[in-house]
Amino acid sequence: MRVLLVNSGIFRVPPEKGGGTETHVYHLANNLSKLGVEVHLVSDVYSREALRKDINVYEPKALRIPLRMGFTGWILNHLLCGLYSSKKTLEILRSERFDVIHMHGRLGPVLITTLNKRIPKVYTVHDLPPWLSRYGRVEQIVRNISYINMEVKTCRAANYIIVVNPVIRKILVEDFKIPSWKVGFIPNGVDTDLFKPANRKLNYCLFVGNLTWRKGVHILLYALKKLNDGVRCLVVGEGPERGKLIKLAEKLGLRNVVFTGALPLEALVKIYSRAGFFILPSISEAFGLAALEAMASGCPCIVSSSSGVSKIVREEYNGYIFKQGDVDELAEKIGKLWINSNLRRKMGENARKTVEKYSWIKTARRIVKIYEGQIHK
Repeated sequence: MRVLLVNSGIFRVPPEKGGGTETHVYHLANNLSKLGVEVHLVSDVYSREALRKDINVYEPKALRIPLRMGFTGWILNHLLCGLYSSKKTLEILRSERFDVIHMHGRLGPVLITTLNKRIPKVYTVHDLPPWLSRYGRVEQIVRNISYINMEVKTCRAANYIIVVNPVIRKILVEDFKIPSWKVGFIPNGVDTDLFKPANRKLNYCLFVGNLTWRKGVHILLYALKKLNDGVRCLVVGEGPERGKLIKLAEKLGLRNVVFTGALPLEALVKIYSRAGFFILPSISEAFGLAALEAMASGCPCIVSSSSGVSKIVREEYNGYIFKQGDVDELAEKIGKLWINSNLRRKMGENARKTVEKYSWIKTARRIVKIYEGQIHK
């Protein structure tokens, strides 16, 4: 089976500074290859050595705008990466034949409608609709239009759609009348060999992710303030909100909050494995892959009700779920884990047990079955 994976996300593969879509594509490519699939990948690559040698890589060499430009940088990067990826994909298809094309990121209806109609096209939706979040007025309008004109139209043109959150499936089927038979839910996987608990845990809480408004780190900071600066917290990641968040932490007098910036994978694995517990305070989060990595590392997780991973977290078993944006409830649940090492240990063990069923190889097998179903239609 020859599969063309296309990543038009704004980060490289594997992502050096975060990026759930790109992390997904990276692990999927490697695990499809392990299963004997001939993988061809359209994506700019951060580390070729991280990908299996038998994966064929085609780099679009997309022009990228600094993310510190905020929303302007976000929209320009999506447009540029989509255009460059589309161009490279069309070039490849002039000389190569594939059994399936599997697309990730907002390539848009222009590409998918120009592709050979005889080749099955699978599309993975990685993002929740923007109207489930709150943005500035202009940004909200632009994001809504972008989602409807790119994400939804691409879904209509695809032969099969994979979603990482059942909420996305419900919206596509009920609101946009996408036939239910062509939309399937497959949650993200996690590398359970790479991410695993350390023998000795330390008592600090952890956030890992892009520092954008929708990640809700400001909510975490306000919750920590209610605990009188007693809780040690590491905030790992880069993004347009980093400067504002550092200033907010200083304003709130949070001396035990450390902003590390983006970290290489080796350092990130170590920080996950030593963390006492993990917090995902997102305002909008289709899944929350970082929480799954934390659970594999033996960390209980406190996640917002708006995150897709909240379907995996079980209250008081492997973590806690708090109502999106509720600072008081988040502070209360942080406090419970902070003061009770036995609770952290037990919940951490349960978290590890939970994610055993979400290994990437199992996710890849489910996706191969979808490919086979489309090929033999």
